[in-house]
Amino acid sequence: MAGCAHAPAQALAALRRRLNRAIGAFDRTKHQFKQSLADAIEVDDVVLSITASAAGGDRVFRSTLRPQRAGRHALAKDKAEYWWKVRPLAALRAFLTMCVNSASPGRMSCGPWRFFSLLPPSSLS
Repeated sequence: MAGCAHAPAQALAALRRRLNRAIGAFDRTKHQFKQSLADAIEVDDVVLSITASAAGGDRVFRSTLRPQRAGRHALAKDKAEYWWKVRPLAALRAFLTMCVNSASPGRMSCGPWRFFSLLPPSSLS
């Protein structure tokens, strides 16, 4: 009968382990959702910065996830953040546009080798 006394305790221990694993999985999923939502809002802010600068506005990045900066160097910080976050994406967009626009009917011709094919042969020697 001693084995019967341990059965409920083992069942409760197994249930507790399963519950702890489920709570951990829920916490991870909740954190991943919050991080994904913040990343999506940041991407939206980047797109807004790109369209605003293309329309002739200031080249600044302002996040909707934090309060607007104040102080003497606020504008300089926003411009530096623009160059850090937005500018690489704009360069990638320009590169992809160049690839699509310079594509021959059968293939895309882009990359560093494209530059050398545009030079006259006399300049390569």
